[in-house]
Amino acid sequence: MRILFVSPPGHGHLFPVVPAAWALRSAGHEVLVASVGWGTTIATQAGLSAADTAPGADLMAVFRASAGAFRPEQWKAPAEGQAPSEEQPPRSGGHPLFCKLGELMADGTVALAEQWRPDVIVQSPLGVTASLAGGKLGIPVVMHAFGLSTNWSWLDDMVYRPLEEVFARHGVTEVPTPAGVVDVAPASMRVGPPGDLPMQYVPFNGSGTLPEWALRRSGRPRIAVTLGTVAPQVTGLSPLQWIIDAAREIDAEFILALGNVDASTLGKLPENVIAAGWVPLDALLATSAAVIHHGGSGTTMTALAAGVPQLVLPQGADQFYNADSVVKRGVGIAPAAEAQNAATIGALLEDAAIRSATTEVQAEIRAMPLPWKTAPKIAALG
Repeated sequence: MRILFVSPPGHGHLFPVVPAAWALRSAGHEVLVASVGWGTTIATQAGLSAADTAPGADLMAVFRASAGAFRPEQWKAPAEGQAPSEEQPPRSGGHPLFCKLGELMADGTVALAEQWRPDVIVQSPLGVTASLAGGKLGIPVVMHAFGLSTNWSWLDDMVYRPLEEVFARHGVTEVPTPAGVVDVAPASMRVGPPGDLPMQYVPFNGSGTLPEWALRRSGRPRIAVTLGTVAPQVTGLSPLQWIIDAAREIDAEFILALGNVDASTLGKLPENVIAAGWVPLDALLATSAAVIHHGGSGTTMTALAAGVPQLVLPQGADQFYNADSVVKRGVGIAPAAEAQNAATIGALLEDAAIRSATTEVQAEIRAMPLPWKTAPKIAALG
């Protein structure tokens, strides 16, 4: 069978679908990833074949024009006592970035599906042109969750309604209901109804040659620090400055996994802080006692799978909801500005209740079906 994966060009959207794609490929199915620009590079670096649905598109211009969509003040955390699914980020008129990406990818995705004729299309939540191609050609579309949520109602206002004219141009007047939902969330933290295709979250965080120190445990606690792949480009590294200051007071090793971002803006680093560049997060967390991060879905899920306590510093998008879920489940903290200090990090390292909760959630995840067990159910929908 032929399985087409459709995703916007982001690590946080593409990385989570790689295990399912490889499970399907290993089972003998043909797998192709449809994205745009550097999204195809991310897919091919993961060992998958990819097709660019808008060759030559100036993605940097698209991202620059949409930069305001990531301003933290445009997003808000759930109100006290409110579940993350009950309130969505304020977004009228659609999300400028993902609407534009949808416009860019629309014709190319449909043309690709018409030529390649997949039996099933797997959609990353914001890979909305999967629904367009599936709706036009009558191909089953499977939604592949990338984090804790299985509630997709927010997609209507964020992208589908603003793209009604694009869908109508292809004769699609109604977004097709997913034929299945790949659900990677542990039950105790899921936001929304359970999906009918449960699958264990197996972290894929890219590849790389690991430095020698990454393969051994330090003589003191190791704390991984990351802001993901988007936040450093939007907000810079200023959210980390207090961590650098706090590190001087803590007997621990801090690893700054910041990718290609220039860490020199943080000034002279203490001897116990290492600017490591790009390190696959799952490999780094294997020897870490805690992780400090921005609250991205992939980072949050990777930390849960590793059973590592989390300190979350949300900047925008779905990060506030992930942070809220982490706090509610007791697997980490999301300190207010006045509590962002060495004492808070020290308390996280010593909190037995948090460590116990992370072990419980890790066990939940490990009890879920591995990708190779879920893959046949995806293929069977075609």
